[in-house]
Amino acid sequence: MTLQNEPINRGQKKKKYCRFKKNGIKYIDYKDPEFLLKFVNEQGRILPRRLTGTSLKYQRKISQAMEVILREDIQGLGYKNDTVSVNPGYGRNFLIPRGMAMIASASNKKMIEEEIRQASHKAEKAIKDAAKIAEKIGDLVIELKVKAGEKGRIFGAITPIQVAEA
Repeated sequence: MTLQNEPINRGQKKKKYCRFKKNGIKYIDYKDPEFLLKFVNEQGRILPRRLTGTSLKYQRKISQAMEVILREDIQGLGYKNDTVSVNPGYGRNFLIPRGMAMIASASNKKMIEEEIRQASHKAEKAIKDAAKIAEKIGDLVIELKVKAGEKGRIFGAITPIQVAEA
């Protein structure tokens, strides 16, 4: 077959459909990030209607709320590892591109929970080590011979070198 003999199907395009109307979904569950991620690209921007086929009514509902997990403390919004709901423009255009937040998907939530668990384990271990050192130092008595006045005040100061030598 040559190019001249092949039929051209200009009018036959794959018909787009609204997933919400087809499946009878009336209310969008904003707490289900896996479903909402189908309408968001890798940069966190909502895909346009011409690509997804979503009707205008549901496209607006999708863009209403966005849940993100904060990667750092943000004044007036929350602390690190908090899951907060923000306006989609603020999340997509400011927080996510600057690395201050990430989309609150199930996998990201599990990852944050694991990080929190590991951090608490490390903090617990550091507290135990500090308690052991404090126990050793608590029993230690150091005597230093320095010149003092009549009222018991010393002349000068005690330096770390003097403490180390004692």
